[in-house]
Amino acid sequence: MKRVTGVKLRGSNLLLCLTMLIMVVTSMGCATKGYYAVQSHPRMDFAADAQPAATAPTVEVIYEFKSNGVYSSIITQKYRWHVMDAVKKTGLFSKVNEEGVASDIKMVISMNNVLDGIGGAIMAGCMEGCTFGIVGSKVTDNYEIDSTYTPKGKDALPMKYNYGITATSGWLGTTVEGGTNLATSDDAFYDILNQLILKWTADLKEKGVL
Repeated sequence: MKRVTGVKLRGSNLLLCLTMLIMVVTSMGCATKGYYAVQSHPRMDFAADAQPAATAPTVEVIYEFKSNGVYSSIITQKYRWHVMDAVKKTGLFSKVNEEGVASDIKMVISMNNVLDGIGGAIMAGCMEGCTFGIVGSKVTDNYEIDSTYTPKGKDALPMKYNYGITATSGWLGTTVEGGTNLATSDDAFYDILNQLILKWTADLKEKGVL
C-alpha cells in the first residue's frame, strides 16, 4: 500500500509542477516576443559627421508602400518622412525634396510587403497555442524593393533589394539567425529602411553614378 501511495504522490507532484509551469508561462503573456530585421548584406551605419559637399546635388525622393501589390496610402504616409530623413543622413545631397519638387536627381522607392502566407501564420499560431506558448513560432514579412535612380536628363537606373522582418513568440525557437533583434515592429521597419538607403547609395557610389 505504501508503494502504491508513493507512486500516486509522485504522479500528483508531477501534475502539480506541470500545472504551475503552465500558469507561470500564461501569466507572463504566454510568449516572449521579438522582432528581427533581416538583410542579406553586412549591417551598415550612417557616418556621424556626414555633410554634403558644396557641389552635392539636390534630390527628389518618392516612396510608396504596397502589401501584396496593393498600394497603401496610410503606410506610405507614415514612413515616407523617415525615408527622406535617411536619405538626408547619408550626407550625399545638398537638399532632400518631397515628390513633385524639381531636383537634380529623382530617387523612387517602391516597397512591396510579400506576406509569409495565412497558412504559415495560422500553423504557427496553432503550434504556440497548443503548447501554451512554450514552443515558439516565427512569421516573416518579406519586402521586395524596386528602387530607381534617375539623374536629370539621363536614363533611369533600376535596382532591386530584398529585406525581411521576422516576428517571433514563444519560449523556444525565438531567435533568428542573422537578424537584428529590435523592441517593436516599427523599430524593425525603420531599421530595414535605413539599411536599404545605406546599401542603395553605397551601390550607386560603387557604380560611379553618385
